[in-house]
Amino acid sequence: MKLTLLYSNAANFRGDHTMNFARYWRHHLSLHPPHNKANLEKMVAMVKEQNADIIGIGEIDKCTHWSARIDQPKYIAERLDFDVLYGQNYTSPLPWLYSADTGNAVLSRFPRDKNLSGVIKFEHSNLYECFTGLIGAKRFIHDVIPLPNGKFIHAVCTHFSTNFRELRETNALDIVKYFKENILPLHESCGDSYIFMGDLNTVPLFTQKRHGFDDSDEREIKKTGTIVDKLMDGITAKVAEVFPDDYRKDYTLNILKSSRLFKSTMKIDPFNPKELDDGRYRTYPQKPNRMIDYIFVSPDIETTDVETIKVDFSDHRVIKTDVFVPD
Repeated sequence: MKLTLLYSNAANFRGDHTMNFARYWRHHLSLHPPHNKANLEKMVAMVKEQNADIIGIGEIDKCTHWSARIDQPKYIAERLDFDVLYGQNYTSPLPWLYSADTGNAVLSRFPRDKNLSGVIKFEHSNLYECFTGLIGAKRFIHDVIPLPNGKFIHAVCTHFSTNFRELRETNALDIVKYFKENILPLHESCGDSYIFMGDLNTVPLFTQKRHGFDDSDEREIKKTGTIVDKLMDGITAKVAEVFPDDYRKDYTLNILKSSRLFKSTMKIDPFNPKELDDGRYRTYPQKPNRMIDYIFVSPDIETTDVETIKVDFSDHRVIKTDVFVPD
């Protein structure tokens, strides 16, 4: 059975490709936040155009202040007549704080099994993530979807740590442990297939050895931004200087590879350090220099290739792939 899969870090559908820390907070604190319905409609149109069956979305809002109290997962699902599972990334009791109700979602044209699907906490966090979320660790979602061919497919959607390499690695360890304990037994005994997708915030093994990413977009903001923009950019740079996020020492993909659970949907193998990066799978930013968004599948699924789609509702490109699930 053929399935078309999409993954998008939707960046809250803010539609601003040059969002930096200062503008991020102005969106949160604004008395007149943007409704973003036009951007939600762009996502709906893209899903229809691509004839997608299962969609993973990261950084999607549920009734937050800065998205004008729109339940974005529900809005998109109703416009598509899809089923939806949403899971909050952080628990935050303050309505205007960092991530008051922002998380991951899986949308499917096939009704999900509500008894088996759920939202799962990562086991590990650090003081930074506890502070920005006030309480609790990050979460990921596990959607269980019965397919028309009688098979079940498990769709896990997540967003690994943006700021800390060691947290990405523990996120990966938690994911591997969860798959081995909860999904792999069903794969082996019942023939269930699975998908793992998300913004992992780590680059492939074959690009880790050369770190010189082109941040020209960010430099241009510093030249033309307001005084507040420049101040916040300076603070962000100082934080990065104290807590460097060095991709060259990131073992996140090694952890996923060593588990032997996941198969890449790309023609080039992100687990292989000898591959050559030709740029076609890069997703961030819109003029991409980083490959950080991924779709992996179980070994029984036949893959084709990945396509990245430029959109104007986010600062990430969308990933699309066609796969074939055995009957």
